[in-house]
Amino acid sequence: MRIIPQTQVPSLTLDLLHREQWSTDALASTPYTLLIIYRGYHCPICKSYLKEFQNLQNEFNNLSVQLVAASADTRERAERSRDEWALQKLAIGYGLSEKDMKDWGLYVSRGINEKEPKIFAEPALFLIQPDGHLFYAAYNSMPFGRPRPQDILDMVKFVEAEDYPARGEMRDFLLTKIH
Repeated sequence: MRIIPQTQVPSLTLDLLHREQWSTDALASTPYTLLIIYRGYHCPICKSYLKEFQNLQNEFNNLSVQLVAASADTRERAERSRDEWALQKLAIGYGLSEKDMKDWGLYVSRGINEKEPKIFAEPALFLIQPDGHLFYAAYNSMPFGRPRPQDILDMVKFVEAEDYPARGEMRDFLLTKIH
């Protein structure tokens, strides 16, 4: 089940490489946190995607958006991603559990070669308000077709300038009749 905008996101605590932990139970006092789920160290597309976010980090910070990237990788694999991909400025979390993946409605894949972990999450983005409610979500079932980081930045600028509300909140819409 996917998370619906304007509802509370599931509780999630992540170990981070650059500090102790990040948690949805202790969100920053910034207007938003952008949780960037990436596939892991084995994914070359994730490398370029996370670098794009890091390159825009100052612009996100100027809008008071905290960026947190996370995967199911072990600490060692997350450190390799950080070091080999030159992601020293981006907050990188690791150790997403299978329960976390299920709670957040992520697409999950089985590794198909020796480079991939046995199980890992496919990409997703979650723009979370400081009260823990979901504002925006984008789910991918494979590494391709992700929203561009610049588009996400432009979205936040528009939302802030126009006081635009979260959309997509009507979970049961397709199950009801419209008269």
